[in-house]
Amino acid sequence: MKKMSTIKKIILSVVSVVVLAVVVYFAYTIIHYTMFRDYKKYVEKNAEYEAGTEFAALNDSDKKVSGMVLAAENDSLKLYINTDNAEVAVYDKRTGTTTYSNPPEGGKDPNASTTNKAYLQSQLIVDFFNENRNSTTYNSYDYSTSVGQFEIESITNGVRVIYTIGDLSSASGIAPMYITSERLESFLANLSDKNAKYVRRNYLEDSDIPGFLQLNAAVIEAPATLRKVINYLTEAGYTQEDYDADMAAAGANQGERIHFIIPLEYTLEADGLKVRIPVEHVEEHGEAMIYRIQVLRYFGASYMADEDKGYMLVPNGSGSLIYFNNGKVDTNEYSQYVYGIDPVSADYLVRENTEQVRMPIFGMYYANSDSGILAVIENSDSHALISANVSGKVNSYNYVYPTFMTRGYDKLSMFGTTGNEADIPIVEANFYDTDIVVRYSFLTSEHSGYSGMANYYRDKLVADGTLTKLEQKSEIPFYMDLIGGVKRTANLLGVQYLDVFAMTTYEQAEEIIEDLNAGGVNRIVTNYQGWFNEGYYHDVADKIKLVKELGSRKELEALADKLEAAGGKLYGDVAFQKVTYISDRFDYTRESARYYGAGYIVSFGQTSPVTLTQTASLGYRETLYDVISPKFLVRYTQKFADKIDKYDITGISLRDLGDYLSSDKKRKEVILREEAKQIVEAQFDLLAETGKNIMVSGGNLYAIDHADDIINMPTSGNSYLIVDETIPFYQMLVHGYIDYTGTAINLDDSFNKVDSVLTMIEYGAAPHFVFTSEASSEMKYTGLNGFYSTTYKNQGDTTEVDETVFSWDELAKSVYAEVNAVLSNVTGAAIVNHEILESGVVKVSYDNGVVIYINNQESEAVADGKTMAAKSYEVEGAGK
Repeated sequence: MKKMSTIKKIILSVVSVVVLAVVVYFAYTIIHYTMFRDYKKYVEKNAEYEAGTEFAALNDSDKKVSGMVLAAENDSLKLYINTDNAEVAVYDKRTGTTTYSNPPEGGKDPNASTTNKAYLQSQLIVDFFNENRNSTTYNSYDYSTSVGQFEIESITNGVRVIYTIGDLSSASGIAPMYITSERLESFLANLSDKNAKYVRRNYLEDSDIPGFLQLNAAVIEAPATLRKVINYLTEAGYTQEDYDADMAAAGANQGERIHFIIPLEYTLEADGLKVRIPVEHVEEHGEAMIYRIQVLRYFGASYMADEDKGYMLVPNGSGSLIYFNNGKVDTNEYSQYVYGIDPVSADYLVRENTEQVRMPIFGMYYANSDSGILAVIENSDSHALISANVSGKVNSYNYVYPTFMTRGYDKLSMFGTTGNEADIPIVEANFYDTDIVVRYSFLTSEHSGYSGMANYYRDKLVADGTLTKLEQKSEIPFYMDLIGGVKRTANLLGVQYLDVFAMTTYEQAEEIIEDLNAGGVNRIVTNYQGWFNEGYYHDVADKIKLVKELGSRKELEALADKLEAAGGKLYGDVAFQKVTYISDRFDYTRESARYYGAGYIVSFGQTSPVTLTQTASLGYRETLYDVISPKFLVRYTQKFADKIDKYDITGISLRDLGDYLSSDKKRKEVILREEAKQIVEAQFDLLAETGKNIMVSGGNLYAIDHADDIINMPTSGNSYLIVDETIPFYQMLVHGYIDYTGTAINLDDSFNKVDSVLTMIEYGAAPHFVFTSEASSEMKYTGLNGFYSTTYKNQGDTTEVDETVFSWDELAKSVYAEVNAVLSNVTGAAIVNHEILESGVVKVSYDNGVVIYINNQESEAVADGKTMAAKSYEVEGAGK
């Protein structure tokens, strides 16, 4: 009995321990994951919705726009509105120019189809999924203003238009969804054979309701066709009463008519117009869900007959121009998502490699009046795509505009038993609740052209504290990425495992720096990659454990001291958002972002050259990564910030925080991409509080507030056929305020020394290289095998330049010496003018009086009275 009692006690003890462990585990899970809400304090609320009043036009003693009444006025601008069709116009007192929301003669455009004429008269174009999950488009002209379904309210310094967009009678107007053949023919007898045939062919005998014809569903999605059917039926004497009778006879449930209520606000500011859709007051009625809204598609559109030599500014790469009336009517329109497409919405297939948009801006320059418009998307920019098109393609106008995603969707491929397949849209239930805000600034000749736009916007960024002027230096920086620890396969007793191999130790890094210094290269800004948590593909950054193979902490800090003594910096590289598959301390099932619907984890990797999918490991599983949810990002940045204080290095290099932006579509706790952007911005604030310098890769514009250095900034644009010129617009914003560089020279497949030097001089960019002390062949069988030409000195990595073979160390010194000789004259200076002269020569002017001419052409050119050799540059005003 005693023995049995002891056994029972042991069993009870074991059970108690197990139960306690289970309770502790679940309590930890709930507290650590489910109830973690720290991110919410960073998510901003929408601006308040001002109660509007009945619209009353202001007294206008000096009317400037016919057919419209004055809605608001300030010292520079007058806002007018047409109370018949909700079109607005802004008159600029400084220039005498008027900018219209819609072309005044757009409805009569001979080059536009019926649908495009309606678009030209619309302020909003709404794409939605109807009850059958078919994508349908309503425009605010056909479905709101032309039928009087809108209200106008006065608000402070502006006006609000509340649109009811949709057919309130039915989805098909008075065209019955179901009607018997006899009834239809009785009405068609009143029409001409041609018109009767048109109506008849849009009704299908294969109906959902036996004995009735059914209106082709495609007609509802084609406003022009539907309008003709309705007009012919009306001509035949068909009425609303007939419609109600036929629908009742068919026993069809008409339900609530599909329509949307969308408020659009216009508010005058000092020299601009703020346009806002307060999304909390958008209403969806009927079985329909809006997924995209085009806002003011034709605001400031330029008419082809005006023969204006102006252009559109688009944020392609570093910035690009599309000339008015360029004749490229057979090309696709320009269209890019701001900050790239949301990874949660991205296709697994990669069909092209493009530089993502870094700036939420676009603009128009009118050469005839030497005036312009600069538009900045100030809210919901991460949900936006920017598009532009030229006259002659779908109408007679040149135009650039934003489109905003208002809910996400994906397509599920379904395969039937008959072998047929179809894509069924899976649509997010909730409308994105972040306000849409676009600010249009009207620029005078003081801010002429794209240079004026850059100067204007830079002044704004300086005024709000985003940018601070740098002190002038005697030399430009030299950017060097050093690869430290690299994971590669090792064997122990026949068992494979990943070990860390030192590509560049701290001691070797010091030798490289000393060699560069001896060669005249100073101000070396070093981005040390693979320095902690087991190398380049490091474990999550909740702790910092130095890679012992590289050296000691004392050696790391001595390296920082050495760099700083010569005007340089040492940054420690860290990836927060892309977590390698081999990370030990990351709970990917709970902490990863997820897709909407099925809830799969958002995971990517390398792009397979065979399948083109971007989820391949290509044999190196460390290159696979999970995307961290913005919810848990804040935990890791906080822990890293707490630890990095203990290391005496110059700064933190953010590999992905200013380059990559993802939402999280967990069903129970969706974090929108715009909310994710706000969370990321707050993490920059947090990391800046450590007192460390901040380096950003890529440089999405929201990341520049705390950036001391930007690497991998775009210095070109995507080669879209519609684009005419690529310009250094981004560089014009930040030169003299943030030091920056482009991508690494020695990883450029098409590297040419002469062209690279000319680009750096034109764009004001410092040289950038990626180096290893060990031979790059040591990484051949690692996840970094794409870094094939990184050996610093005499290890077989060479490049042919001007028929001379250089090793990378020699080339680096040579490139730096040439670029530094020019750009050292403009450190701390802003680019105030970039001009493409008629000869093809580029002229770059700085605010300290230095002017640089660059001839990128293969032939000699004459510019401002001077003859320039092919592929050459000249500097004026240096030493002032």
